[in-house]
Amino acid sequence: MTAVLVTLAFLPVYLLIRWPYRRLPLHIDTGYYVSNHTVATGRLSYARGWNARYAGCSKVLPEWLYSIVYVSCRKQDDPGSAYRIRSRSAASLFNYATAVLVGVLAWRLFGTITAYYAGLLLFSVLSSEPHWGVYFECGELFELPAHVVAVICLNEGLLQHSPMWIALAALTWAAAAFFIKLSSAIGFGVLFTAAGLLWPGSWLAILIGAGVAGAAYAAWLRRNGRRVRDLFGPLHGHEASFGQRATLASLAHRLAEKVRRLAGTLSRQPIVPLLALVCIAAVQRPPAIVVAYLAAVFITFLVQATDCWYYQIPLLPPMAVMAAPLANSNVGAVILILAITVWLVHNTVRAYRLDIHGLSDWCWGTALPPVHSRRNLLLQQSAGELRTAVEGDSLLVYGPFTQAYVLAGASYDTPIVTPDHHLDAMDRTWQRELSLRLAVDPPRFVLDTDHCFDAAACQRLGLDYRVDRDFPGEFRLFRLERVAAPTAAAAEVRTYEPHASALPTNADTSPGRLTALLDEVARRGHQRLAIYGAGRFTVRHAAEYRASPVPIVAILDDQRGGRGESLLGWPIHKPEMAEQLGIGAVIVSTDRFQSLLLRQSRRLWDTRVTLYSVDDLSSSSVGFKHAKTNDLQGLASAAAGHA
Repeated sequence: MTAVLVTLAFLPVYLLIRWPYRRLPLHIDTGYYVSNHTVATGRLSYARGWNARYAGCSKVLPEWLYSIVYVSCRKQDDPGSAYRIRSRSAASLFNYATAVLVGVLAWRLFGTITAYYAGLLLFSVLSSEPHWGVYFECGELFELPAHVVAVICLNEGLLQHSPMWIALAALTWAAAAFFIKLSSAIGFGVLFTAAGLLWPGSWLAILIGAGVAGAAYAAWLRRNGRRVRDLFGPLHGHEASFGQRATLASLAHRLAEKVRRLAGTLSRQPIVPLLALVCIAAVQRPPAIVVAYLAAVFITFLVQATDCWYYQIPLLPPMAVMAAPLANSNVGAVILILAITVWLVHNTVRAYRLDIHGLSDWCWGTALPPVHSRRNLLLQQSAGELRTAVEGDSLLVYGPFTQAYVLAGASYDTPIVTPDHHLDAMDRTWQRELSLRLAVDPPRFVLDTDHCFDAAACQRLGLDYRVDRDFPGEFRLFRLERVAAPTAAAAEVRTYEPHASALPTNADTSPGRLTALLDEVARRGHQRLAIYGAGRFTVRHAAEYRASPVPIVAILDDQRGGRGESLLGWPIHKPEMAEQLGIGAVIVSTDRFQSLLLRQSRRLWDTRVTLYSVDDLSSSSVGFKHAKTNDLQGLASAAAGHA
């Protein structure tokens, strides 16, 4: 009874800790959890959303929760602000339920009610630290209760040698993989392989639990009109788009990125992890089940292609549990209280005192440059004007800022969510499908968030979109003025065409420096130039490449090319085709894989093609190097420091 009272009494304190973060602008992933169909109609239909089509029919629980919250806000005067507050309140309550489960896990592992209090407190604090990405829509937050329940059941099963508990644990974790985040399947393999090694008699129960979850998932796929083989194309495309190249070197590079990401977060929020280390060093080693749990989520974090900050969230429960035994000793309890007091002063007081600009920059600090968080904020501040302009009519957002749908209270009923370049790898027919739809049922408004809406291409569909108004932060709203007879077949029209992006992710690679590089390529007399890399960096710098004084004849890419593929209007070819195309110079166009592509280029072309690397521009935009003969190895080494 005392534990219940303490749990209820701490809830208001926990909500006060998280209160100032409700001011943060909505995240750009909002549209992937509140579907276009829900915004446009006010009704929930999972089958008509993004996750049913492109995310393997997963993320069911987060989409339902956030969609229900949005529907409850639709009739508010300011639905965007109401959604921002209510969604974060709902997520906070959900997260507090997870904190209770973490406390239960600590109690079952360490045998004292004090361990329960410590687990509850430590997870509440750790999951309120902003640099893990806990204040934005994501599937990871919803994995945690299932993971913790699975570990509780697994612990009971191993202690009692109970197949029932083991099967329940496997069912719970596998269900999280199928219905919340498919990447949890990696953690399932790690954790339950460890369980099978600890008790060989558990294998059958593990298979039964996973089989039941798999059967439920298969039924869910049929209900939503999907087939298993339909899932792999978009999922593989997503990994290819963000992971770039499936080689040992690129995998090592991605692992290094993830380690740097985690190190950056730990350096900003070190208190609870340090408590865990103190506990391990001074009190006791963590139980094997907790070590296996941490290994499962850590390996999952490392394996995923995209370097997203919220991929770190599943690490939080095992870290809190590892620190919980400190509370079982007087000295440890004093250390824990002092550390949490320091945390309250450092984080909570700071969060309350910062204005919205400072708070936004601080919370996004390890994830994106300030320009991105400020554009989020500018769009949030323009929500009222955007909502008044659209007046609930149909709206299609081009570019990544999908929170605009919720802010405007208007959408366009399509599972694509937003035309954006990452779809090229996930579904090569998406532009054709979208153009066919636009030709027969065009949206009244288009919001261009990334200089990527091609209004001239729409005129070929007979759709005359004119600029209605510009918003701060380089957001432009187009209105459909008239519909005429098309001048081209809809299937041949591409209305998404990326231009110069307002979202550079590498502060050292400014447009001016890339322009200087292209000018230098021209000065050296090259006549035919190629871009090596059909990824995000190339798309972001499309305008600079289009203005190149040297004709660009192709884009080279290891994973794409052939079958008439193109990007930005240039054909995509395999790198092996460079010499046949008469290409004399190549720009290695990536901010993540410079050293890898340079090494591969050396193997392919030796000295027959001149290589240029954006990362070898000096800070003054002059005096950069180009690789032709023996300079290439040095260039690759230099680039490795920038990649």
